[in-house]
Amino acid sequence: MIKEHIDDGISFPKLATKYNLRSSGMVANWFRDYTIGKKFYPNRNQRNRIVKDGRKTTKIERIEIAQWAIANDHAYNEAADKFKVSYQQVYTWVRKLEKAGPDSLSDRRGKSKEAPLTELELAKLEIKRLKAENKHLELDRILSKKLWEIQRREK
Repeated sequence: MIKEHIDDGISFPKLATKYNLRSSGMVANWFRDYTIGKKFYPNRNQRNRIVKDGRKTTKIERIEIAQWAIANDHAYNEAADKFKVSYQQVYTWVRKLEKAGPDSLSDRRGKSKEAPLTELELAKLEIKRLKAENKHLELDRILSKKLWEIQRREK
């Protein structure tokens, strides 16, 4: 399309009509991107989304990928293609690395967000659980008593 515009001098509106595009502005944007040397990527909209299988990465890999993306002017698409990970993963890793440093890229799945609880905190939680259980048993006892009283009156 761009070659047709350059070689044959076909206008943007005619190219938009020829290729059944929404507007000539799309052609103009593509032409502008082409002239400044921007790379083109396939259409990644909802219908044609490229789905990549997730893969496990180590902390070192995540740091390397994020640093590569930052060094290449936040080229998330290029990093995703080069390292065979998803765009969203690269974007998230870069944001975490910039915000909180390399330690933020460790894999915390299955681990608690906070430090392990002390014995005192565990004891307090157990006391709280037992109090709730006692309250439940007390309510159960009161309801049983009322039920027994109602049944006795009916006889």
